[in-house]
Amino acid sequence: MLQKVKYIENNLSKLKVNNKPLFRNKFLPLLSNIKNVTAMRTKKDELILFSLSMTKSFLKDNQQIIWTHADKGNTIVIIDKTDYINKMEVLQDTNTYIILNHSPIKIIKWITEIIRNRVLLYI
Repeated sequence: MLQKVKYIENNLSKLKVNNKPLFRNKFLPLLSNIKNVTAMRTKKDELILFSLSMTKSFLKDNQQIIWTHADKGNTIVIIDKTDYINKMEVLQDTNTYIILNHSPIKIIKWITEIIRNRVLLYI
């Protein structure tokens, strides 16, 4: 069951942003119904459900902990809320960072390609 959720989330990441909540809203009730079917549960399913319940309880009791998606990879970061806010405030330091009007990624890729091609000419 956990593997199926992983595959679904992985495929959801490929959808347009406005479609994800709609799909999850249809999928989550089905997942909730599966957890109520005891005849098909394995020991692994029981362990997952118990872990899910404990995690929900822990997060409810520890509001100072937040979880968010990492910048890279298909991972989740768990961090203290105060630490997270402090780290985000650093990004507002205008002496260190500037706000860009557009993404420089295309230009960086273009320059990298030019440099790579020139290096290959000399090899």
